[in-house]
Amino acid sequence: MRVPTNLFFQEKIAMMEEHFEKISRLYQQSVNGKKLLAPSDDPVLASRIQLTTDYKKELESYSQNEKVALNRAKLFESSITASVGVVAKVKELIQTAASDTMGDGERRSIAQQLTGYLNNLLSSVNTKDSNGEYIYSGYNSSAQPYVQQGNFVYQGTINSTVINIGPDVSTVYNTSGFNVYGDILTGNGTFTVKIPGVNTGTAMTSPGSVVNAATYVEDTYTLTFVTNAAGRLAYQVVGASSGQVIPAPPATIPTDAPDYLPDSDITFNGLSIHVKGEPNVGDAFQVAPSTKDNIFNTLQGLINTLNTPINNDPVQRAKFHQELSQYNDSMAQAYTHLLNFQSDIGSQVQIIEKQAATNAAALFQQEEISKELGEVPITEVYSKITQENFYLQATVDAYKQIEQTLLELLRM
Repeated sequence: MRVPTNLFFQEKIAMMEEHFEKISRLYQQSVNGKKLLAPSDDPVLASRIQLTTDYKKELESYSQNEKVALNRAKLFESSITASVGVVAKVKELIQTAASDTMGDGERRSIAQQLTGYLNNLLSSVNTKDSNGEYIYSGYNSSAQPYVQQGNFVYQGTINSTVINIGPDVSTVYNTSGFNVYGDILTGNGTFTVKIPGVNTGTAMTSPGSVVNAATYVEDTYTLTFVTNAAGRLAYQVVGASSGQVIPAPPATIPTDAPDYLPDSDITFNGLSIHVKGEPNVGDAFQVAPSTKDNIFNTLQGLINTLNTPINNDPVQRAKFHQELSQYNDSMAQAYTHLLNFQSDIGSQVQIIEKQAATNAAALFQQEEISKELGEVPITEVYSKITQENFYLQATVDAYKQIEQTLLELLRM
């Protein structure tokens, strides 16, 4: 018969202590609901849980940014939609003002309406958020975007600020009012047609267009009305860089200049303008590359034109229509420019909403992973407690039986 030794008893005691420790740990897990009571329990698992926790916090921060970005995009959307509506009304009033049945007083009345629209546009570009910061000032959100200093001047920065709404995904937070309401091409977007001096005739031109992009030559041209060798009213075109254009060299000017035909197109170097009315010798038009200006200066120029009396003077009327046609095209450029920004903002809203859905799905996935990594199923814990209690009881019973056997041996 094998006699239990002291080492044997120590082993059983160690087993009981191990079961007690496991049961104690399982009870703590059931209370905390966590697999790990300390990182040292399983350093690899602890690292995985920490990475998941950090990513969840990152996604939650994006969730806050999404709300901020969406609110900001809605501010942009509201202000630009209002501006687009205003410019559409301005374009309608330009058509109304073009009627020759209108008198000076009626045109001044339209100018007053346009002044109100100008103030509406300034209100839109100078929109503030709930913190009192300007949304169209770029980095310098404390500076009012546009102020009048003779002309209207932009005071913000050209660069925009962004807000992160997801991994490697950002959207505009503060944008540049210069890029939205300024930096707009004048005239037809390629060139303008203006009276460089004082004309005495009644000729006027259309805004013109590029009819052949392949042969278009950008230059500042002067179209001048002259008398040719036949003693008839004619026209010549000279470019600041191109030199003599019409008549084409080696013909000479004004001797060989072509006759002017009222209500006809004059085409050269890939562009064309329509001229009507009766010019006098010496009258001229300048065709120059479009420059860029802000919508406020353009609208103020239009207002000034409408406030200038014509007094039924045909020469002044021709000048008025010349200027009005240019402002009409310039406002059409501004309208398209604002529509493009409105479209961009609409796309940003879609990006934000799509990213919000993506982030929400990723956060849900990480929460499930976090539960799987860190949380213990309570039913499983209770099952293990029952199992460990069974093993503990078996060990205790075995210990008692051996102890009883040893006592009986000692009595013999």
